[in-house]
Amino acid sequence: MDRKLQREEYHEAVAARAEEMEVGALQFTQNATHLQRNIWWNHARMAVALTAASMLVIIGTVLLVVAMSMKPSK
Repeated sequence: MDRKLQREEYHEAVAARAEEMEVGALQFTQNATHLQRNIWWNHARMAVALTAASMLVIIGTVLLVVAMSMKPSK
């Protein structure tokens, strides 16, 4: 009888631990998804910033070349 109670307590403890692990796994998955989205947005922002900076450099270079070519030569 005593062994039966011990086994029952053990099974309850294992079931409780399994439930805790399931909750932890769900939290981990949610946190991983959130982190993945944050990293994606950071990369997207960086790509936009680099594209904008490149475009500004190109536009500035073109304007400088056009301005230099419009100067009257002596």
